[in-house]
Amino acid sequence: MLLSVHDLPFCEGARQAFELTMRNIGRVSLLTAGERLLLTLAKLAVACVSTAGAALMMSAGSLGPMDNPNGALLLCFCVCFCVADAFIGVFDAAVETIFLCYLVDHEENDGDVRPHYASPALLKYMGKHRPSYRIPDEEEEAAITADAAADEFGGGDGSRSGSSGSLAASTASTSAF
Repeated sequence: MLLSVHDLPFCEGARQAFELTMRNIGRVSLLTAGERLLLTLAKLAVACVSTAGAALMMSAGSLGPMDNPNGALLLCFCVCFCVADAFIGVFDAAVETIFLCYLVDHEENDGDVRPHYASPALLKYMGKHRPSYRIPDEEEEAAITADAAADEFGGGDGSRSGSSGSLAASTASTSAF
């Protein structure tokens, strides 16, 4: 998407897409975990329904020399799962592309001066399903480390300095995130 919209070379577009993904790793991991679970369940459902249909067809007809159809049903299940995996792989690629387009839209457009191009339903869903944690940046991490060192080396008189206040502020901002 970055290649066609911004007329970038492939390597530069891939680098920007990787950086965008890493900046939004919480959202990406949440989407990927949910998507993988649902798509795996869909593949299993397709394979199970197809195998059940094949079992019904085999039981309706006379089996003749094939008294035990378990091997044929196992093969049917495996083939149906592989076919469903191939078709749902296309759906997976579409979902990942839409999500990357959403991330680019959210980063480039502020919603006020430059409106978002995402549909209102997608904006509402993504706003509702944000991860509830945030990875601390370098300044917050240094403040947490300094506060821990002060507590360990005699600064632990029960009073908290400004660094724990920034930690509390960052914790409060993560719940709003």
